[in-house]
Amino acid sequence: MMKAYRYELIGKQVKITKAANESLVGLTGTIVDETKHTLVIDTAHGRKTVIKKGVTLSVMVDGQECVMDASMIDMAPEERVKLK
Repeated sequence: MMKAYRYELIGKQVKITKAANESLVGLTGTIVDETKHTLVIDTAHGRKTVIKKGVTLSVMVDGQECVMDASMIDMAPEERVKLK
C-alpha cells in the first residue's frame, strides 16, 4: 500500500470522502497550500481551507488513488515527509 502521507501534497488532486463537517464531503480540487493543521484546496467555487482533523481524503499520487485519514498528517509538512 502506498503511504501518501510521505509525499508532498501541494499540487495534488484531492477529494474529501468523509468529514466530521458533512458539508465538506465530496469537495474536490487541487491542494494549493498546507499548514500544520489545515489544507487549502482550490475548488471550482474558490479556495477552501479545511482542517485536517476528522477528514478522510482521496489523493492522486503518481497515478494511484490513495485514501488517507488526514488526522495522521496533522503536523507540519516538513516534519511529515521525514516519517518512516
